[in-house]
Amino acid sequence: MKLYSLTLQAIGPFAGPHTIDLAALGRSGLFLLEGPTGAGKSTIIDAIVFALYGGLAGETASKERLHSHHAAPGVEPYVDLVFEVESGIHRVRRTASHRRPKRRGDGFTQENEKVVLTRLTDVDAPDAGVTISTSTQEVGHEIAELVGLRKDQFLQTVVLPQGEFAKFLRSSGEDRKKLLETIFRTDVYELITRALTEMRREAKVRTEDARQAVDTAVAVLAGAAGDDPAAFADDGIVDLERVDAAIAELEQVAEVAAAAAAGTAAARVAADARVRAAETLADCLARRSDLLARRQALHDEAGSVAETAAALEAGRRAAVVATAVAAARRAAADAEEAAAAHAAASAELAPPHELTEEECAELADRLGERLTHLRQFIDLEAGFPARDAEIERLDGQIADADLRLAEIEARLAARPARYELLQQARDEQVVLADRLAAATTSHHEAVRELDAAKNAEARLDEVATAHSLRDERIGAARAAVDHHRDLRQRRLQGMAGELAVSLVEGEPCVVCGGVEHPRPAEQAHDHPDDDSIAAAEAAAEVAEQLARQAASVVDRLEAELAAAQEAAGGLTAAAAEAARTVAEQALRDAEGAVRQIAVIDAEVKQLDAAELVDEKQRAETDKARGQLADRRVTMAESLAADRKRVAAALDDDAPSLAVAAQRATRERALVQRYASTARERRRADVQLTDARATLRRQLDEQQFPDEAAALAAVVPPARLREHEQVVTAHDKQLAIVTHGLQEPDVAALTGDEDPDLDGARQACAEAASADQVAADEASTARHRAAQVRHLRAGLTAALEQLDAAAADAEAVIRMADVADGTSRANLKHLTLGTYVLMRRFEDVVVAANARLGPMSDGRYQLRATDEKERGARGRRTGLALAVVDTETGQEREPRTLSGGETFYASLCLALGLADVVTGEAGGVEIGTLFVDEGFGSLDPETLEDVMSELTALARGGRVVGIVSHVEDLKLRVADRIEVRRRDDGSSTLTVRA
Repeated sequence: MKLYSLTLQAIGPFAGPHTIDLAALGRSGLFLLEGPTGAGKSTIIDAIVFALYGGLAGETASKERLHSHHAAPGVEPYVDLVFEVESGIHRVRRTASHRRPKRRGDGFTQENEKVVLTRLTDVDAPDAGVTISTSTQEVGHEIAELVGLRKDQFLQTVVLPQGEFAKFLRSSGEDRKKLLETIFRTDVYELITRALTEMRREAKVRTEDARQAVDTAVAVLAGAAGDDPAAFADDGIVDLERVDAAIAELEQVAEVAAAAAAGTAAARVAADARVRAAETLADCLARRSDLLARRQALHDEAGSVAETAAALEAGRRAAVVATAVAAARRAAADAEEAAAAHAAASAELAPPHELTEEECAELADRLGERLTHLRQFIDLEAGFPARDAEIERLDGQIADADLRLAEIEARLAARPARYELLQQARDEQVVLADRLAAATTSHHEAVRELDAAKNAEARLDEVATAHSLRDERIGAARAAVDHHRDLRQRRLQGMAGELAVSLVEGEPCVVCGGVEHPRPAEQAHDHPDDDSIAAAEAAAEVAEQLARQAASVVDRLEAELAAAQEAAGGLTAAAAEAARTVAEQALRDAEGAVRQIAVIDAEVKQLDAAELVDEKQRAETDKARGQLADRRVTMAESLAADRKRVAAALDDDAPSLAVAAQRATRERALVQRYASTARERRRADVQLTDARATLRRQLDEQQFPDEAAALAAVVPPARLREHEQVVTAHDKQLAIVTHGLQEPDVAALTGDEDPDLDGARQACAEAASADQVAADEASTARHRAAQVRHLRAGLTAALEQLDAAAADAEAVIRMADVADGTSRANLKHLTLGTYVLMRRFEDVVVAANARLGPMSDGRYQLRATDEKERGARGRRTGLALAVVDTETGQEREPRTLSGGETFYASLCLALGLADVVTGEAGGVEIGTLFVDEGFGSLDPETLEDVMSELTALARGGRVVGIVSHVEDLKLRVADRIEVRRRDDGSSTLTVRA
C-alpha cells in the first residue's frame, strides 16, 4: 500500500484546508512529522485512519473531536486520501458527522457521516474516476478488501505506538496474551476450546442419557414380560438371548390361547343360529294366527260392502248424465247472451238492413283507408308548433350572431391604440435595460469596496493593539537589557570585593601575588554572581525576541491594513455603504426594466394572438349567420306549403284532421263489433244444438228415462269418495290376508309347533360368555408377546445409540482434553489458544531479534519461553519473555532494561510484530510506516543505530514517517511535515520535501 496525498479541512486543530504531498515526502524514504506537543501531529495520523476505516487511531478516542472547533460554522469537515494498492489507485473522501447552520431559518441541523470511494486511472487526475460506492458500510468492507488489512492490523503495521509496546515488553505473560489475542484475533482458538469443552460436556450428557435410556428400556420390557429386570441385565450388560427366549415363551402361550378362543367362537356361532331359528318359528306362528283372525273379520263385513258397491255404481252413472245436463244449460245461456249482444250492436250501428259478414268487411275496409289517409296529414299537422318554435329559435340565433359580430368589430377597432401605448412604454424601458451590464459591474465593485472598507476599519483596532503590544515589549526589552548591563557593571565595580572573598592568609593573591592581605576590599551584600547575570542575559534575549516578534506582527498588520485601504479605494465604510446603496438601486432599476420589457413583449404577443382569433371568429360568425338565415327561409317556405296540404285534406265539417280521424276510428269499431257479435250468435246457436243432442244420448246410455230421474240418482262427490274408499279397502285387505296365508313358511304350519325360545337364548348367552373369556385371554397373551417384541426393538435401538454416543464422545473428549490442557498427552498443559499465540509470538521474537542485535551492538537477544513466570498464579501461558545479555551470559527480565534499552527493544518488538501481522494479512506490502515518539530517551549512539535501522527499512522500499519533537532528528531528516500552533489556538502545517 502506498499513500499519495492527504487533504483535510476543519479537522482537529486544523481549521482551514491543508494538503500533504505524501508522494513527495516518500521519495527519500524517510520523513519527520514534528511539532510542539498538542499541536496536532496525532491528528494527521487520525485523519488517515478515519479516511480509510471511519475510526481513529486510538481505541478510546471519540470521533466527536474530529470536527474542528476553530472552523467557521458551515465549513464541511472532511478528509481526502489518495492511495495505491495492488488492484490500482483509489481515492476515498470521508466527511465527519457535524452540525451545520440550517439553510432556512435559525438553528442547526445534524449532518451524518458521508463517504465516497473512487477508482482512479491517473493519480494526477483525482476528479476523473469511477465511483465504487457511497455507502459507509460497503466502503468499510471494500477498503478492508483493497488494503488487505483490518483496522487493528493497520494500526499495528502503519502506526507503531511505542508506549504501548514498552508496556507489552514489560508485561506479564497473561497480559501479553490478552494483547496478542486482540492483535492476532486468536480468540477464535479460545472459542474453539470452549466449544470443544461444551461438546465434551454435551457428549458425556448424551452418553449418560443413552445409558439411562437402555436401563429404562430393560425395565419396561421386564414389566411387560412380567419378569424381574435383573433377569435380562447383569451389572449393566444386557442379555439379548434371554430376552429372545422370553419372547418365544410368550408367543407359544399366545398360540394356545388363540386355539381355545377359536373353539369357543364356533360354539357361540352355533348357539346364535339356534336362537335365530326359534325366533323365526315364533314369528311365523304369531303371523298365522293374526291372518286367520283378519280373514274371519272380512267375511263378516262382506254384506254391507256389497250394498255400498251398488250405491257407488248408480252414483257414477248419474254423475255422467248430470254433466251433460249442466253443459246443455250453459249452452242455452250463452246463446241467449250472444243474441242480446248482437241486438245492442245493431241498435248502435243502425244499418238499413241486416248486414252480411262480407258487407261488414267491405265497410270496415273503406273506413280503414279513410283513416290511413287522414293519419298521413295528422302527423304533419302535429309538427306545426315545433316547426314554428324552430323558426323562432333561428331568429334568436341570427340576432346573437349579429351581436357577436358587433363586439368583434369593436375589439378590432380599439386594438391599434393599445399597440401604440405598449410601443412607447417599451422604448422607455429599453433605455434603462441597456444600462444593466454597467450597473452590474458597478454594484460588484461597490460591494467589493464596502467589504474592503469594513476590513480596513476592523484592522485599525488590530494595528492599534499591535502597536501597544510592540511598544510595551520594546520597553520591557530595553529594561531587561539595561538590567543585564547594570548587573555586569556592578560586578566589575565590585570585582575587588569578589576577589577578596577568595583570599586566604599565607597564600598569594591571584592579582598581585602578595601573601599578606592587610586591607582586603569588602564585597557588597547585593553583589551579582554568574547565575544572576546569566539569568538576566537570558531574560534580555527572550524580551528582545518577543519585541522582534511584536514588531513583525505590527509590520504584517500595517501591510494588510494598507492593502485593505487600497482595495477600498480610500473610502470609509459609511461612504462605501452609500455608494453600494446607489449602485444597488441602479441595478434593481435595470433588472426591473429587463423584466418589464419581457412583460410588454408578452402582452404584444397576446394582442397579436387575439387579433388573429378575432379575425377568425368574425369570418366564422359571419358564415354561420348566413347559414342560419338560409335555413330559416327554407323552413318557413316548407311550413306554408304543408299548411296548404292539411287544409285540402280536411273535406268534412270536422274542425281538424284529428277530430275527423276520431270519427272514422269510431265508425270502423262499430262495424267490427257488429260483425263480431253476429259471428258469436251463430256459434252459440250451434253449440246449443250439440249440447241437447249429447244429453239425449247420455240418458239412453246410462239407462235413465229423463233428466229428473238422473238428477235424483246423483250422489254428492264426498259421499261418492267415501263409498269408493270402503269398497277399495275391503278388497285390498282380503287380497293381503289371502296372500299371507299362502306363503310357504305360514302354509306349512299346523299351529301345534313349540319354538322353546327362552331355552335357546339361555344357551346362547352361556356360549357368548365363554367365548368372551377365551378371546380376552388370547388377546392379552398376543398383545404381551407383541409388546415385548416391540420393546425388544426399542432396546436394540437404545443399545445402538449408547454405542454410537460412546464412540462419538471418545473423540470429542480426547480433543477437548488436549485443547484445554487437561490431557496427559498435552505434556506442557497449554491451551490451544495459548499454543497458537506461542507460535506466533516466537515468530515475532525472531523478527524482533533481527533488528535488536544490530541496535544493541549484539549485546541483547529476546527469548520466548513457555516456563511459568515467577509470581504467576494461574497456569503457564507459554508467552514469557526473557532478555539474553550476551556480555554476562545471563538472562534478565525486560523490566531491568534502561529507558533507552527499553525503547529500542520495544521498537524492535513493534517492527517484528508489524512484519508478522503483515504476513498474517496475506503478504500485504505496507508502503508507509509511522513510528511514534520515544526517540528522546536514546543516547546519540543508540539513536544512530535506531536511525540506521529505520533507514534500512526505507531502503527496503518502505516510506518511514517519524513522529517526534526531538531537535536532533530535525538535523538528520530533511523531509518533514512541520505542525505549528497559531495565536488563536488553531494549527497549520507546512510540507518541506
